[in-house]
Amino acid sequence: MLFRSEAREELKIAQQEIERRKKAEQEKETLIEELQSTLAHARRMEGLLNMCSNCKRIRREAAGTEKNDQWVSLENYVRSETPAEFTHGVCPDCLRQLYPDKAEKILKRIGHSGASEETRE
Repeated sequence: MLFRSEAREELKIAQQEIERRKKAEQEKETLIEELQSTLAHARRMEGLLNMCSNCKRIRREAAGTEKNDQWVSLENYVRSETPAEFTHGVCPDCLRQLYPDKAEKILKRIGHSGASEETRE
């Protein structure tokens, strides 16, 4: 009788171990899928982007021929390829161009040094 009780207990422990290992294997498979997806996404985001030199749209390449490619705005491209969100403002150079009579006063009020970091393209 004692032998049967011990055997049942060992079977129960073995079943629990099998279930634990199955769960761990499933978690591992899920993690591998997530990592592969992340790697594929990172590869898409590195390299060269084909950007229109005039309107700055980016060509999203479709599978197959170039005839199916889409030209999308930078904001739409980044939104679809990354978790980044956009907020809009006006850089100091554009502020000067759009509001020449008020720009320096505004820039002084917000503490901008006045020097441009980049030249406009």
